Amino acid sequence: MFSVLAALSMIARIFELNFSYGISFAFGNVFTIIILSYYGKFKALSVAVVSNVLDICFFNGSIYTVFFTFEILVLSIFWKNKIRKLLFIDILYWIMVGIPFSFLIYYLNNRTFGLEVYLLVINNWICGNINVLIADLIISYVPIQLILGRKEKILTDLNRLMFHLTIAAVIGPFLVYIMIDGWLTQDRVSSEISQILNTSRLNIIDQINSWDTNDLRKIRLRSPVHLKDLKEIIASNPLNDKVEVFVVDRKNSLYSANRNLEKPNMIYDWKDGGNIINVSDNIYCWMPESKRLGFDIKKWSKAFYIMVYQFEDIDLQLQIKVPLSNYTVSIWENYRNKFHILIVFCFISIFISIMMGRVLSRDLSKLTQSTTDLPDKLKRQEIIEWPDTSMVQVNNLVSNFKVMSNNLVTLFNDINIMNDKLLSQTIELENSREEMKRLAYNDALTGLPNRYYFTNYLEELLSSGYERKIAVMFIDLNRFKHINDKLGHDIGDMLLKEVANRFKYVLGHDDFVARLGGDEFVIILRDIDYEKASVTAEQINNVLCETVIVLQKDKKYELNISGSIGISLYPDDAVDKTTLLKMADMAMYASKETGEKEFKFYSDLNKIVLS
Repeated sequence: MFSVLAALSMIARIFELNFSYGISFAFGNVFTIIILSYYGKFKALSVAVVSNVLDICFFNGSIYTVFFTFEILVLSIFWKNKIRKLLFIDILYWIMVGIPFSFLIYYLNNRTFGLEVYLLVINNWICGNINVLIADLIISYVPIQLILGRKEKILTDLNRLMFHLTIAAVIGPFLVYIMIDGWLTQDRVSSEISQILNTSRLNIIDQINSWDTNDLRKIRLRSPVHLKDLKEIIASNPLNDKVEVFVVDRKNSLYSANRNLEKPNMIYDWKDGGNIINVSDNIYCWMPESKRLGFDIKKWSKAFYIMVYQFEDIDLQLQIKVPLSNYTVSIWENYRNKFHILIVFCFISIFISIMMGRVLSRDLSKLTQSTTDLPDKLKRQEIIEWPDTSMVQVNNLVSNFKVMSNNLVTLFNDINIMNDKLLSQTIELENSREEMKRLAYNDALTGLPNRYYFTNYLEELLSSGYERKIAVMFIDLNRFKHINDKLGHDIGDMLLKEVANRFKYVLGHDDFVARLGGDEFVIILRDIDYEKASVTAEQINNVLCETVIVLQKDKKYELNISGSIGISLYPDDAVDKTTLLKMADMAMYASKETGEKEFKFYSDLNKIVLS
């Protein structure tokens, strides 16, 4: 049995129960205290020292875990003197030894104080007290002596039982809630950071995709103009203040960043000096390597998430980083507040249990039933039925529990408000992503698809194995430049909007129209032949020739334009995107040379040349 308890003590000391972002509890001392109770001081201290040495030497344990070994030493001394009020002894140990010396070691190592060391000390203090409480509960109520072959009967003191029940009813559910909420918070933060990384990547890559491979090669050659353009694209990211962006090559040579880090031939390797966790595709979590004088909270304060995007056909890599320090401070402050409430509740519960004395078993049973899973009940907004008794002591206990319940309700409300804010921020990021996508794919003036959208649409249509004929129409507006120069850009913009509306009116549901820029438009007709395309082109020219009436500042302008249309057919003229576009463009220029209100098929041009 001793070997089992010793092994459990070492395992529970080394492998901690992690809540989130450095907050964790180790339960090794639970089994060490049980060893102390049944096997004596020497074996308990030996197990504590061996566990501590193994943790520090082989598992990069924190130096601050030494205080858990000293905790066993102090409990051993008082246990020898038959003082069995373990929790009170442990609280005094941490107040007089553990907390002051933890602060001292941290200050000697870092020459400063802050939230990190405060959380470290509070975390270790609460962890130590909970270990003692759990061990005391096991020793008092679990019949381990029967397993060991001892037949002495354990007598339970009612006051001691009331003390244990009071503390456990508050601490148990509250710690479970903190643990679950910590896991959920870590998942929410990870999801939000992934959303930020993906949105930032889309914002930057959508603009860089308009460059060709030669432009990217000029980045590799460190062209000042292209480096400046790249930096402007990175800076235009709406989430620029939340991310750090780097562009490097395979040798980690830095080309551009959004934090003014560029130096000639500067090397930036985000993998150096840390451990890497693969979160999802191209997204990683980096944490600094463990140090024996460090502790887990400090590692998380330096950790970050990073997305790595490799450009095609060029040795350049886009790295987008989100430091966890943007989130950990608020999360740690939330933990600090929860720990404060937990400590206050514990001291109130201890005080109440000491002052109560003997309580009738009937009233005690009612009160225990009301306070069991109290945080979960309050979280579910259940109505708590508090016992009504003539006992003054019990009434005082009920009143204090009501106060605790109100404080818990306030805490839950604060947490719900914080969760709502996180949800609202996530929705805002999603809306921002959709808006950026709309701006990337649509013309801002007419609302029609832009050149980028048109190119992707045609590529997908051709690569999908579409077996019917397709017509690609290039349309150039005649006399638009004259109107735009003479009457101004505002009139020209209103004219373009009207032209876009007329295209939508003429074309069918399956047809596609886009504005390439200026007065150039392109139309894709599906399931079409030569005759149908001719009819559609004639309809478009007729619609364009109709007078456009524009009103501006009580002035009325009657504008007359026409269109020159060039048409290429798939698969008759070509089967690839580039050739189809080139043929339609050539046909459009041929129709423009013929005269206004004309359309030409590329196949007709070949006939003219042959004739």
